[in-house]
Amino acid sequence: GVTDIIEIKIGYDGIVIANSNSAKPFTISTMDIYLGLAAEIPNPDGSETFIKNPHKTWQDVNSDLPNMKIEVLGPPPTSGTRDAFSELALEKGGCKKIEWIKALKKKNKSEYKAKCHTVREDGHFIEAGENDNLMVQKLVSNPNALAIFGFSFLDQNTDKTLDWDKLKDKMSKQGIRNSNVMAIAPTATIANITGVTQSIEPTYSNLFVKSNLSGEFTVINENLVNALKEIDMWDEVMVYDLKNLNGSLETISRVPDEIKRIFATSFEIEPKWLIESASRRQKWIDQSQSLNLYVAEPNGKKLDVMYKMAWLRGLKTTYYLRSKGATTSEKSTISNSELNKVQAAVAVNNPSTIDDEECEACQ
Repeated sequence: GVTDIIEIKIGYDGIVIANSNSAKPFTISTMDIYLGLAAEIPNPDGSETFIKNPHKTWQDVNSDLPNMKIEVLGPPPTSGTRDAFSELALEKGGCKKIEWIKALKKKNKSEYKAKCHTVREDGHFIEAGENDNLMVQKLVSNPNALAIFGFSFLDQNTDKTLDWDKLKDKMSKQGIRNSNVMAIAPTATIANITGVTQSIEPTYSNLFVKSNLSGEFTVINENLVNALKEIDMWDEVMVYDLKNLNGSLETISRVPDEIKRIFATSFEIEPKWLIESASRRQKWIDQSQSLNLYVAEPNGKKLDVMYKMAWLRGLKTTYYLRSKGATTSEKSTISNSELNKVQAAVAVNNPSTIDDEECEACQ
């Protein structure tokens, strides 16, 4: 028989709450959804008890919302989307944000689930079946209603659900900013001034010196500094480590893996992921992308695979191929920031032969 059950996460999904394109859009929070659709809600008198949901309009829930009847089309209890809605919108979006209800889970789990997973049945939540296409049709016929369906449906039917005619009409009257479709900001110089990475590239290094016509400037990843300060790890030793390791966290053992992952530098990310990301963006950009690719130690085989992949993924072009230099310098700095004598560590390469497949000049 079965002795152990192991839960394995195999993917993610989400839910969408939408209204008709012909309806006036409005912003609604998960707490608003909970107070509008839960069968029972917290008593507003502060007595830490529940009352039957009295709200008839969205304005009853939140004075900032429109004075419109609460009418939501949703899936039946047998649907996985309904389960996801109860968990994400009612429980996490409502119950878990109220401390005394959150504490109820430890005292009486069955009561907690009944209060936090039950949708009202007084006509304001309308079970519309599991056919998402039919639900969208009902939504179009009733502009005042909202509808709940899976995110995957929206993702697969974006061309049908977006009001392209309205957008085209707006563009014909107001025009459109070329910056939104022609290229991706910011440039390298603007990026340095504003403290972000250039274009859509990963961080070149968390600490480096940039040279241009105005002089030399030390560029440091301020987000990394703040993250390390939060865990009391930004100190003089860390500064020296970053200098010696060219701004990389990869081999600093005391830095948590999660921070290493977030602040991985351009040479620590496989080029295939940069290409994959660029391929998803390409259809939204009129021109090509200035996509730099990073390979620490390039050779003919690596370049062949990488550029063929870019071609197969539909990229119009790429930009620079950046690699690490064959020579490096020993970093040595004393406390008053004056540089000590620097020794060059020169890598000696063996000569290539004409039949060596690794030789880039022999192709």
